[in-house]
Amino acid sequence: YTFSNETGEWKCTGGSSYIMVVHLEPGNVTSFSVLPYGESNSPSSKHYADQLLNYYGSDKLHQDYFYPDDIAAHKESESEVQVYTLNETMNMIYQLRQQELLQLAYSLITLQGLSQLMVSYSVSFHLMVGGAATVILIVITAAAAKLRKKSPP
Repeated sequence: YTFSNETGEWKCTGGSSYIMVVHLEPGNVTSFSVLPYGESNSPSSKHYADQLLNYYGSDKLHQDYFYPDDIAAHKESESEVQVYTLNETMNMIYQLRQQELLQLAYSLITLQGLSQLMVSYSVSFHLMVGGAATVILIVITAAAAKLRKKSPP
C-alpha cells in the first residue's frame, strides 16, 4: 500500500491478495473465497493455478469449509503433522545447539592435538637434523685434525 498525500487515500500497488466473503450467523459460518493464483507454489501441482483458471478468471468464488464434517467430506488427502509445544521446540533447539557445540569442541580438540603433534614432529625433526649436523661436524673436525697431524709443517 502507498499513501497519496493528494487524495488522502491508501492505494494497493502490489503484493499477494485474496478475496473472501464471510456470512456469520448464530451457530453457522459460511465462507467463500478465491486466490488470484493457486494454493501451491509448485508448478507440477494441480493446485498451482487452479483458482486462477477455475474461479478468479471467471469472477467466481469457491466455498470454504469451516466445520470438521464439511472438511472431512471434501478432503482430497490427509497428512499427519507433528505439532510441538513451545517448550518442546525450545528443548529440541537446545539439544541441537548442544550437539553442534560438542561437534565444534571435538573439532577444536582434534585440531589442537594435530597442531601439537606437528610441533612435536617439527621439534623432533629439527633435533634430529641438529644432531646429525653435530655428528658430521665432529667427524669433519676429527678428520681435519688427523690431516693436520700427518701433514708436515
